[in-house]
Amino acid sequence: MTADMRQQEGGDHRHVPAHDDLLSRLTSQRDNENGSTPLHLAASMNGLPSALYISVWCPVVFEPRRRPKPVVLLLDANESMVYQADNQGMYPIHIAALVGSLETVKILLKRCPDCATLRDATGRTFLHAAVEKKRFEVVNYVCHWKRKERFALILNAQDNNGDTALHRAVHAGNLLVFQHLISCHKVRLDVPNKEGMRPIDVSWSMMPLTHYYTWDPRIHIRTLLLKLGAPYGESRGDLFDDKRHTITVDTKFKGGEEKISENVTTAAQVLALFSVLITTVTFASAFTLPGGFRSAGDGGGAAGTPLLAGRGSYAFDAFILADALAFICSFVATAKLLYAGVPAFGLETRLRSINGAYSQMMNSGRSLVATLALGLYVVLLPPVGRTIAIAIAAAMVMLSLQLSKESEGIESLFAIAIAIPRNWKLSIWDFVVGFPIYVWERYWSFILIFGLPAIRKWARAG
Repeated sequence: MTADMRQQEGGDHRHVPAHDDLLSRLTSQRDNENGSTPLHLAASMNGLPSALYISVWCPVVFEPRRRPKPVVLLLDANESMVYQADNQGMYPIHIAALVGSLETVKILLKRCPDCATLRDATGRTFLHAAVEKKRFEVVNYVCHWKRKERFALILNAQDNNGDTALHRAVHAGNLLVFQHLISCHKVRLDVPNKEGMRPIDVSWSMMPLTHYYTWDPRIHIRTLLLKLGAPYGESRGDLFDDKRHTITVDTKFKGGEEKISENVTTAAQVLALFSVLITTVTFASAFTLPGGFRSAGDGGGAAGTPLLAGRGSYAFDAFILADALAFICSFVATAKLLYAGVPAFGLETRLRSINGAYSQMMNSGRSLVATLALGLYVVLLPPVGRTIAIAIAAAMVMLSLQLSKESEGIESLFAIAIAIPRNWKLSIWDFVVGFPIYVWERYWSFILIFGLPAIRKWARAG
């Protein structure tokens, strides 16, 4: 029997320290490009394009869930890698936050809780990094009410410029990330940065134009800060506007106002195609009504009038109203887009016109879908027509919510509810009053289409 075999049988582990030393040196090595350690690379896996698909089709690269994750294996080998920064001063937890890998963030915090306070070369915590890259999952995890005490040290931590995570969220203009930061009452609204700017000042500085896209999320961020009573920074009232305009249009938009004008013209042309299409369709449908028309010999009405008219049909009356509203709204939108697309008019006038045109177009689109559903309901047999109408109505609601989520600021409405922990009286009042106003402003066409014929029918029955 050899000496090695006798050592193995006797449980000799003299080679284990050498193995551990080699493993520690290997895992601490940095690459020449970014100074990244193996843990940096493992933490960044979710940032690769199509990482989800690679994890399914290439389990060699991305280990399945049933196997230990690379981050866990590396931490088991050398936990000190958590405290090794790359050439930019970023630690593995910053990398995990930047790519939105919440699971990796949880693993790092569980193994090394104090890594939450690590700062990169610019003084950012991992919360700053997640906010700037709009990683909602990581921000939500940190700001959850169960963990607000655990992360109290970083919720208002300032980077080298004095910016907190809330400053960066306002600057990024992401409403969802902003909502979850302000939902945590530990996040302060009055922290100034080195320029003396508080979050409300940053929100104003992000909107240098007098008129802008009405449903821009930055507008809702500013409005919510005002409702929460966020204080202004170190600036006199008469000098505030000058200080706000230090961030000029030229620094925010490459090409300045000329480039903005070109973008508005292009947007007006694209929207006009949709608007004119609805105008054409609704105009034609007004003269090809469902059910046909009476001929000269038919009784019960004058020749050339619709067969379904005058019979008290709720669906037909709603169809006529929906078609008329779709035509009127699309026609008004087209007229407004003519002003928006002409560079000779002032930029503020054009932006105001395109905002109004967009609102009319959304209502014309909703009315057109209602016209389709009601038309099919009228001409088809009751069981089939009812089924198709319900299917179209369901699709209409889903499409409406999907389009409204980003474009019409539906998130801002729920932001009021999220802000309840800070000022519950104001938040509940705004939600109760704001919800009916929101519904009327966005869906008044539906209310008229289905409400007026119902009122007329009840009046006849009475």
